[in-house]
Amino acid sequence: MQNLTQIFNKPLLQPLIQKIQHIQQLNQNLNEVLSGDLKKHCRVAGLEGTCLILQVDSGAWATRLRYETPELLRALQTHKDFARIESIRWQVRI
Repeated sequence: MQNLTQIFNKPLLQPLIQKIQHIQQLNQNLNEVLSGDLKKHCRVAGLEGTCLILQVDSGAWATRLRYETPELLRALQTHKDFARIESIRWQVRI
């Protein structure tokens, strides 16, 4: 039986592992920008071109983020990883 290191070192899994690591880095950067309460209820789900996709715990948190979008975009665009972001889309976590 193969151990986990052998499984994760397979070439087919490398792009997936790199994407996961990139999203983890984006989440760390996002947490530097978000206020205290939002950090606990919001995380990066992905990037699609210039759109940042955030996953939130409920519709209430999505609404709060919607109100803070202009300020959040300005703050995010100062970060090199988010410099190209032009819009934000939310997904409510189910």
